[in-house]
Amino acid sequence: MLDSMGVVRSGCHVDGAILLPISILRKGLSEEDSKALPKDKILYLHCAVGMRAMSAAKILDKQSYTVRPLKPGFDDFVSAGFPKEKAD
Repeated sequence: MLDSMGVVRSGCHVDGAILLPISILRKGLSEEDSKALPKDKILYLHCAVGMRAMSAAKILDKQSYTVRPLKPGFDDFVSAGFPKEKAD
């Protein structure tokens, strides 16, 4: 799961998510960021309310990633029982 900004707003993120702000995606992925995102797996994207996840999905889709932007926001995931952890 890729967090396109939820960690900034809440100080937490969904457990196991990779923080990759939309601003970095818009500038272009570094080699290190590219290595962290597997092209052989589906990337589920989330943010606070879903808008940045949709934008991030469009960018990553153009780079041949298989993506699924998730409409629920961070608080919805936590309410649904997804574990969260504090940001480093």
